[in-house]
Amino acid sequence: MGEHAKANELVLALSTLDDETGEYDALTAARLMKEGKFDPALAAIESAKTKPKANRVNLRLLETAIKIEKGDFSSLEDTCKLAIAVGLDAGAHSLRARAEIRLGHWSQAEAELAAIGALNYYDKLLLLRALDLKMADMEVIADPALHKNVVNQFNELLVEMRRHGEGDWFDYA
Repeated sequence: MGEHAKANELVLALSTLDDETGEYDALTAARLMKEGKFDPALAAIESAKTKPKANRVNLRLLETAIKIEKGDFSSLEDTCKLAIAVGLDAGAHSLRARAEIRLGHWSQAEAELAAIGALNYYDKLLLLRALDLKMADMEVIADPALHKNVVNQFNELLVEMRRHGEGDWFDYA
């Protein structure tokens, strides 16, 4: 059985437990966000918030990411300030990169992701999305050497993620 199948079984097992931490709802929200089902994802976040031992900061980060994907940037800066206040600077950069991607600003997204340093899986997904935007930029297309470099960077990151079994990321894009 593959790693994803095992993970899905474990997530389903969480639903049968008395989940005081809201992990099942948070994982459900992340899955729904990946599927583009933003309103149900936000409902899952609201359910997770009712759990007594829920990680409120992580839920806020996920909620803001979902809202950004919906085109709602209203909580972005407050959430970034919270993330920085609790030492999650990378989370703030990641949210800002997501917003820049949603706005079509690949250059600013790349700058935010570069500030993170070592990218995690989700940050790599964002970088792939930024590179995808960059490859479609007319100024990049007009420079064959630059365009080739961006395509190579995109492909190398894609191969790296698949080599390390980091999932069917393209459904997320």
